Amino acid sequence: MVFEAQLIRSKRRSISLEVKDDTTLIIRAPKFVPQSFLNDLLLKKSAWIKKRQAQALKRQELRSQIDVKACRQKAQELIPERVAHYSNLTGINYLRVKINSAKKRWGSCSKAGNLNFSWRLVLVPLEVLDYVVVHELSHIIHRNHSKRFWALLAKLYPSYKACRKWLKNEGHLL
Repeated sequence: MVFEAQLIRSKRRSISLEVKDDTTLIIRAPKFVPQSFLNDLLLKKSAWIKKRQAQALKRQELRSQIDVKACRQKAQELIPERVAHYSNLTGINYLRVKINSAKKRWGSCSKAGNLNFSWRLVLVPLEVLDYVVVHELSHIIHRNHSKRFWALLAKLYPSYKACRKWLKNEGHLL
């Protein structure tokens, strides 16, 4: 099994494998770990590596088809509209909505009540976008992921579990 890989040795204590968006495999390992051990590990993890590389290729293909400027413009219109809609329904007030280019977070809520959302949300089904909006509005009431937060979210958006599952299974492609 041959993978295009970059090995980074350092004073760390553990080994990590990461597949970058260009499908390159990054191996981080302690200086003392023998190359033979790493080779065995790569053989053992080959199915996982192939799966991650296939996902990276699929992301590349999808991204090449996306008109980022048009998506950002759509996000500037749609997301504040959805926030206002759910704010009116729930009675939860917010300060401001900002659209950003976050890749690792769909949304966030500041202590002041400002809501931030990734423009990539316009690429998900509307019910999933709505879930993220209600999730962030719920953080205005409960600023953590406590049982009370999840109870409030379930009350406000009963189908939230299916939307979370969609984000977990499909969101990485965006």
